[in-house]
Amino acid sequence: MEDPTDLFTQLAQLHAQGLLTDAEYEEKKAALRSRRQSGDLPPSPDRSLEKVTSFMASYRRNTRPWFLASVILTILIGGYFLIKASTTSPRFAAASASHLNGDSGPWTIESTTDPMTDATVKSAKATFEGSQFNFEVAVSCASTGELTYTATSYDRDGKPAEMRSEMDNSGHTYLRFQMRVDSDPTFDGSTTDPQYNNQIVLRGLLGDFVAINLFAKSPSFKEVGLAKLVRLRLFMTNGDETIQLPQDSAGFRGVIDSCLQQQPNPIPSATPTPVAAAESSDAGSFADASSEGANNAASKRKSDKSCEADVLYEVASVEDSSSKMEAGTTFDYVTQFRRNKQTGETTFCQHGGYCYPTHVVIGGKKIEAIRLNNCSVGKQNYDDDEDVFYDLR
Repeated sequence: MEDPTDLFTQLAQLHAQGLLTDAEYEEKKAALRSRRQSGDLPPSPDRSLEKVTSFMASYRRNTRPWFLASVILTILIGGYFLIKASTTSPRFAAASASHLNGDSGPWTIESTTDPMTDATVKSAKATFEGSQFNFEVAVSCASTGELTYTATSYDRDGKPAEMRSEMDNSGHTYLRFQMRVDSDPTFDGSTTDPQYNNQIVLRGLLGDFVAINLFAKSPSFKEVGLAKLVRLRLFMTNGDETIQLPQDSAGFRGVIDSCLQQQPNPIPSATPTPVAAAESSDAGSFADASSEGANNAASKRKSDKSCEADVLYEVASVEDSSSKMEAGTTFDYVTQFRRNKQTGETTFCQHGGYCYPTHVVIGGKKIEAIRLNNCSVGKQNYDDDEDVFYDLR
């Protein structure tokens, strides 16, 4: 049986080809309508399902490339974020897990030898991500027993990110930082006259204080190196960043152990000979005194609370190089701390006695020689043409 829809389509094609005139086309189309109305022609079949099926097939043919492209793009984006997440924020959690397997956590362990001096340097290096910047941290130990912490800041594109610099009264620039060792209180420190404005360098023998200034107590390099966790706050030009250094992995411990094995001992001391000091009626005088005056002053002040300092390395007085305090002795009745305006050198002084430099140079390295053990440096008292004087508290 003929399909009325097909008959109408054929008429339209014949008319479009010019085989039927307009009048013939209208006449035959009217005849078909009449036949359909009289029942000679069946009603047109329902082709809605066929049209839907045809549309879906066409849609799949036309959209298949875009669909595949979207799937591939989704996989690539997801993979990128998975890799990024595994190498950034969960770094510290991963470090703890890897330590159980005995490796080096986030640290890469290296050992190099200087071909000119045969000096060996063992180091641990890692990159930590802050909220805005990345920080490359290196902890190294030289064969001299010197421990060095270096933190260098970069932006997300790998370009140097500047830290906030300040200037002291002597005209020296410095980069300030804060450090917390395990659960100990936070302390302030600084890198003076830094080589780069995006890098702090902390360097010293294991017995040295980490903090450059003497206005706050800080742990020694040995205490920092042996800590399980060190928190470091760096002051950037546009915000502060805090990073955490996990130091409990076997690889990192090996770096610190190499320092412990090569730590030089303090200069050996003979029979302790504390420096003589005498009481003077002039409060601002640090003149020479006789041994008898020193003994009288000591007897008078034994019951008073006074500042004491441990002598870590042999040190000679500023006024008389033959007057020395030997390593292992105690510097009693320290009454003043002063800083030279021109050189920046610092000294501890006894009232009516000698002044002794806080640091000495051994093997070309500046090392702390005197350390306060029951007080700290206070506020500035006064100054003269050469020095600035501070009280002890």
